[in-house]
Amino acid sequence: MANLTIVVDVRDAQTMSSYKIPESGKLVYKNASKDFDLTISQKRQNLLPLCEINGDKVTLPLVVVKDTESRELRICDDCTGQEFLYTAKIGMAAEEDPIVIIDKKKDMSLDPLAAAILGASLGAAATYLIVKSRANKMRPQQG
Repeated sequence: MANLTIVVDVRDAQTMSSYKIPESGKLVYKNASKDFDLTISQKRQNLLPLCEINGDKVTLPLVVVKDTESRELRICDDCTGQEFLYTAKIGMAAEEDPIVIIDKKKDMSLDPLAAAILGASLGAAATYLIVKSRANKMRPQQG
């Protein structure tokens, strides 16, 4: 299971919790209320970079219906920000305003074809260097 670090700070005179999204970019909103819907909306002019798993943009406000339903989303591919704020509200309860930190690391993995090409290239370069060094040792000496 992945670690979750919650950083609590003050922003614009309000206490806010920050959550870091895992490298997968997926996040799940789960409504634990048995009586009211959960509504997720953008905070001020901060656009939410949330997409459905298939890549479609999420329509706001996002509603997760009552009785413990969950909604799996992901960060949109075109997202260039480092964080986003949103407002979460269940029924008539006070709103929550968390900050979500987006940790986009560069994916350095290779697909199988790229790995095979890289391996073959390295092998060919090593073979060339070995053959060249042996050829230099086998030249006849003049004189």
